[in-house]
Amino acid sequence: MGNLASVHTIQGRLREAEELGAQVNEVCLRVLGPRHPDTLTSSATLASIYHDQGRLKEAEELEINVMEMSIGVLGMEHPDTITSIENFALTLQKGERMKLMSYLRH
Repeated sequence: MGNLASVHTIQGRLREAEELGAQVNEVCLRVLGPRHPDTLTSSATLASIYHDQGRLKEAEELEINVMEMSIGVLGMEHPDTITSIENFALTLQKGERMKLMSYLRH
């Protein structure tokens, strides 16, 4: 299901991607728990879908959680932790660009 959500994202079918991503994340949280690496991956995928939809606040909230959990579970130098930090930074950057664009339009 997670792979299919990724395919939908690539195809620009973000509503379907979100539905599948949310289902996968909910199952991972319930079955594996919030600290399991697969749960962190599913949460990061859902955050990425939110990011692609322009839902930056929701993406940011999930990314903060993934980043904090990754640091605690995997450590600061793990590649997945570094990716989670980068994803969070990109969301913050996109949010600032959107604020600037809105300001310039007025």
